[in-house]
Parts: sequence; structure tokens; C-alpha cells
Amino acid sequence: MLMQRLNAFDMTNITAVATDLDGTALAKDHKLAAETVNVFNLLVERGIKVILATGRPYRDVIGIEENVKYSLPLVTSNGAMLNNAEPAKNSVTFLPEDIARDACYNIPTEGLIFNVYTRNHWFVNEPNEEVARFFSDSHFDYNLLDLERLDFSKIVKLFFIDAECKVDPNSRSEKLNNLQAFIKERYGDKVECVFSQINCLEINAAGVTKANTISGYLSHFGYTNQENLICFGDGMNDAHMLKSAKYGFVMGNADPKLKEFVKDLDNVTVVGQNTDLMVARICNQLFNLGADLDPYFE
Repeated sequence: MLMQRLNAFDMTNITAVATDLDGTALAKDHKLAAETVNVFNLLVERGIKVILATGRPYRDVIGIEENVKYSLPLVTSNGAMLNNAEPAKNSVTFLPEDIARDACYNIPTEGLIFNVYTRNHWFVNEPNEEVARFFSDSHFDYNLLDLERLDFSKIVKLFFIDAECKVDPNSRSEKLNNLQAFIKERYGDKVECVFSQINCLEINAAGVTKANTISGYLSHFGYTNQENLICFGDGMNDAHMLKSAKYGFVMGNADPKLKEFVKDLDNVTVVGQNTDLMVARICNQLFNLGADLDPYFE
């Protein structure tokens, strides 16, 4: 797994780059650094498809993507939505209505911030300005959740935040780990239930992953994840994407569970911290883009 030399990577057939945002492509201020924006522009000009693949909602990510000169394909809410991905059509996969309703009423949320994403809205069970700061580029803001008025047929994703747990590889949320076990026992394979960060547990419809949505998009060009994709991530919602790609890069600040997941995968490399511009530096070097950035690989 530890391929630290540049010549270890055969880039001949690579036509697409997919990257997570928080903890991966975004800087500490939850924004794209100017260096990363420049590299994305250079990649598109080279003919490489740059895919933003994130747990964030579409309406938020368009505010981040607008910093780039070119329109980028957006895989949002962990793969539940695909936008800006011509010739693929925009698509959305909702949670089954019966599961969404049951989850909203019956999943225990004491001590947790409970969040609901629909296609265009974000609802939360209690105000949390710290969470809202993640959306500083788009000014996407939450509304307080009212279950009596919620349309359970239009829910894209549910997620739970343990505000007492730091977003730090050395942290662990017993509340969320116990909740994940509860959800898996209650719904089995009817949902995807993964951590996007140490302190954030998410629920999507079964089969909704970044990897599957990217695969569907790339198939329009005759490409596959296994032959034509490199990707970057730091959370368990990136696990399938990293495993399916030709090459995957895991941030040094990643969830320890993700590092454990990839430890025996020969196509995956653990690299440096996201705050050290890993996505920009590695892409610049692998594609020989010529940006003024320190190389990462020997």
C-alpha cells in the first residue's frame, strides 16, 4: 500500500479525478485553497474530469464549485445526487419513505444533533452555529425541523452529529458507534449507514455510494473506476470509492477506521494531511501540470 515513488503510478489511462471535500480537498477554513482551485482548472484544461464527491448537499457544493473556472460534475449527499454531469442526466435517490418516516420518529437522538437533507433544504433538530460554519462559501443555512410538516418521500439523507466529539483521528463517539449498531440491526441492508467524519453518522438508501454514482457517470464515456479513476478521501463514506479506483489516496488525518479498511489494498496510499494541500500537490505531480507546488512523491 505504501507506494511513495512517483514512478509507482501508471497514469496512462487515467481520465478522471474524484475528491472528497471536508478533510480532503478543503483547507482548514472549509474552503478550497487558491492552489487547489488552480490545479482543478489545469486538470480540466488537460481534459481530465474533476468530480467533487462529498456528503455535503448539492445546494452547498455549487457554492464551492463556483470558485473553479469550469463546471464540475457534482456527486453529493454521499452519491444520492448527481448534477453538472452531462451527458448523464441529473439524478436523485431518496430514502424509502417508510424507512425515512420510521427513522425520524424512532431513532434515538438524545445528545445528538439530528439533520435531514431533502433535495434543496437542510433541517436540524436544534440550532448549531458551529455546524453552520461548514457552509461559509455557499451561505447554505438550516431550518428547524418540524416532523409534522416534513415530506418523508423527499428525504435524500439523514445524519447525526455528536457535537461533544472532536473531529480528530484520536477521538471516538460511543454515542454514534452505538447508534450505528442500532440502525444496522433495525434496517439491515435496506440502508447505507456510514461515518463521514469521526463525529458524523449518515443514512442513505441502500446502494447509494460515491463509488456507484461515479461509476454510472464514467460509463457514459466508456470509462470505469478501476481503469480510469484516481480519488482522494478521509472518511468511511469514501471507502468504496477508494477501493474501486485505479489509485486511491487517503489523507493522513483520516478516520482510523478508513485506514484500517485500506491497509491491505495495494491500490491505496496513505499520504499527508489535507491542510498540506495533498490533493493539489499530488495531482500536480501525477499529471505534471506545472503549478508552483512542492512535490509529495519522490
